[in-house]
Amino acid sequence: MSVSVCFSRCVERAALRLFQQKQQGLRGPGYEERQIEASRKDARMRRAFFAFALLWGLALPAAAEDDWHPYANPRFGYTVDIPPGFEMRQGAADDGDGASFHADDNGATLAVFGSHPPDGDFETDVADHISLETQNDWRMLFSRVTPAWASFSGARNGEVFYARAIALCDGSAAYFRLQYRKNPLTSFDGIISRMAEALRPSDGCQLAPE
Repeated sequence: MSVSVCFSRCVERAALRLFQQKQQGLRGPGYEERQIEASRKDARMRRAFFAFALLWGLALPAAAEDDWHPYANPRFGYTVDIPPGFEMRQGAADDGDGASFHADDNGATLAVFGSHPPDGDFETDVADHISLETQNDWRMLFSRVTPAWASFSGARNGEVFYARAIALCDGSAAYFRLQYRKNPLTSFDGIISRMAEALRPSDGCQLAPE
């Protein structure tokens, strides 16, 4: 055997022994316990992730699906988007003011209607509607009224309502009123925001400045 071949084999054996010693060092005392603990931590993280995903999914109302549908009222001349899951509980009102909707999955109700304010005074009309809510034992949470639009909300016996109104060009007004049971796992903020933006005069008239 040549000297070069012997030297090469000796180097290979030395490298193999060094690798084995390093692996033994990594797998030293407590190796199995460390592996078990790492597996347990990984399992806990997976459970926490799935639990968070489940709660997040429950926190989203049915309106996460983009299958809203428009409602138009030709008598008053306004339009609004109706969220998914809300079915018309009755047809258009006898006088053509609007319609009401109901969501079977969470019990929420939605009313869409028009109004003829006295002397065309939009702000007075909104004040009258707020007064009617308080007479029905609703505790007002907030209200904001401008010449062009208004928003107000109230609470009663674990339920909440939100109402939005806009002034129309002929001196009339359009409203929607959403009522739902307060639930920490369900938020209607996204529904309210979209409906408030979608409530518009159907003829595209310019509203009064705020």
